[in-house]
Amino acid sequence: MDHADNEYIATVVSSNKVKYNDEEYSLSRLTAILINSTRKYTQPCPYWTFEGRSLQDIYNETYPYDE
Repeated sequence: MDHADNEYIATVVSSNKVKYNDEEYSLSRLTAILINSTRKYTQPCPYWTFEGRSLQDIYNETYPYDE
């Protein structure tokens, strides 16, 4: 995650958890913590990349919007 000139790296440890600083979180919770959100959970896709690709782009390709 790149945010305000900081780069954060989290490691995927299971289908719904990542590890950051030796602690496990959901990606939504970790995102909220790192951006200092007042919300307990935050939509993480706009903030993270995987192998150089935005998670938002990966999500949109996986679940295309059908009208």
